Amino acid sequence: SRHPALAAVLAPGSADAQSVIARWIAEHAPFAVVEAKPVALESWSQTGFGNWDLLAALPELTAEVPVRLVAQDHVSVQTDGQSWLRIEAPAELGFLEEDFGQFPRRSVPKRLEPLFWTGPEKNFAVIDAAAFPALPERLSASDMRHGCLFEGKAEQELGETAPWLVELAPDQRIVRDLFAGTAREGRDPVRPAAVFLSSGDTFSDLRAHLRQFVRLKSSDGGWARFRFWEGPYPFGLIEAVARNELPEFTRFFA
Repeated sequence: SRHPALAAVLAPGSADAQSVIARWIAEHAPFAVVEAKPVALESWSQTGFGNWDLLAALPELTAEVPVRLVAQDHVSVQTDGQSWLRIEAPAELGFLEEDFGQFPRRSVPKRLEPLFWTGPEKNFAVIDAAAFPALPERLSASDMRHGCLFEGKAEQELGETAPWLVELAPDQRIVRDLFAGTAREGRDPVRPAAVFLSSGDTFSDLRAHLRQFVRLKSSDGGWARFRFWEGPYPFGLIEAVARNELPEFTRFFA
């Protein structure tokens, strides 16, 4: 084909990847032209734009099949900020009242119930443990599926202040506490404690997608934490993308 393609390569390092793909080309595509050096997946995930087929191909790589070609089809992006992204003014919902005597007790404000529990998609929240006391312990004691967006040493050291992805259920007290304000006792009462999402993706796929954004490349080439789950960061991000000022972040919403 005359059309360009990306190659996913299973190898321990860049030099090894060069050797693997050179052998593969000699055997399968002797007339192919390679115009770029291999890029580690972590670096590509931070700067790559579109081409979700590549991520889907990665689990299929094996020692027997160490190379897969993927068509170079990027996510189509509208730059007018109208057809693919709609921003609505936030509803002034306030918190749930302590509705003692009402049964069943609501877990979200009445105006939000159609958005949470009636559609075909599942409901999730990225909850800021720094604004929700004892969140890891409460999640462990609940029946809701959950996982920290940090992994390894970062989760061990920062889990009490880290973001946690939670699949919501209407009968869980944690959901009610997010809207009742009791989760933020003694803290700034207007500070958001969670970002809510509806998605048809699996929990694992959504967590893997969001984990790409917990740290980003800084201007000096290092890494910096990006607290997208904490206001006002998500609002600024959405507005900047809508104005086409950060086109690389459209993949955040894909």
